Amino acid sequence: MPIEATWVVPSVDNLTTVMDQLVLNAAEPDQLAPNGAARGNALLNTVGVQRIRAAVRASGKVPLSSRAGSVPPEAEAYAYVLTADAMTAAKPNVAGVVMMPNGSVVCPWMTLVKDAKAWIQDVYAGKKIVTPPDSPLMVGTGNSLIPIGTAYPTGGTYSGTGLFIGQTYVWSPGADSTSFTCGATTLTAGAAFVASAATYTVAGTAGVLISGSLQRGVVAANYAGGGRIHGEVDMSTPGAGGWDTYGRWPGQQGYSLAHGCPDPDNGFW
Repeated sequence: MPIEATWVVPSVDNLTTVMDQLVLNAAEPDQLAPNGAARGNALLNTVGVQRIRAAVRASGKVPLSSRAGSVPPEAEAYAYVLTADAMTAAKPNVAGVVMMPNGSVVCPWMTLVKDAKAWIQDVYAGKKIVTPPDSPLMVGTGNSLIPIGTAYPTGGTYSGTGLFIGQTYVWSPGADSTSFTCGATTLTAGAAFVASAATYTVAGTAGVLISGSLQRGVVAANYAGGGRIHGEVDMSTPGAGGWDTYGRWPGQQGYSLAHGCPDPDNGFW
């Protein structure tokens, strides 16, 4: 299993690592500025980043990173190749070719594009395991730890207990809450957090029912999954022990929200 690492957020400014700026400017003279533009960013996200993240999610083997718009480090170049290919393909052009000594003709650029697409297909099929993120995307599971029907007391601050220090939880606020605090962590929006204390507080309006939820956190896909897992595994009532780093209870399989490929018949293309 690869060692965890911070996933990379590709930037349109780096398209020149795979395609000359003059070619990119010729392909999109009105929209691609020297340091990036709207179309470049949109294409990078659509044909590069989202395809890669979709393949990782569908494989069910490694969780997505919680870092928005990020991809595994080894996939960054593939995102640029697919984006540059989409840009330059928007206008008729003659692909650069190389005449080999034996008379055959090869196209290095199309080889890069083919390799990028093949890599994504292999990830989707589970043939390749990408670098796990050091900050996996977390989702909540099980019933909220705040009992249904609980209202903010006088003063507007509800206090709860029962968290396990070092374990991950997910706070999903309602319209009535202004902040959530656990130890040194204060959240004003929904997010996953690692409990640094057994107690927590939720701030709101006295007398109003608390509509937010506090759940145990699990990653959106597990490391050990053997292929795609359709459906969800309820692990909200585990036995002895505690959640591990990736949302698994000791001796159990883990949890996955992988539901298949956007195009189950033809893959991503």
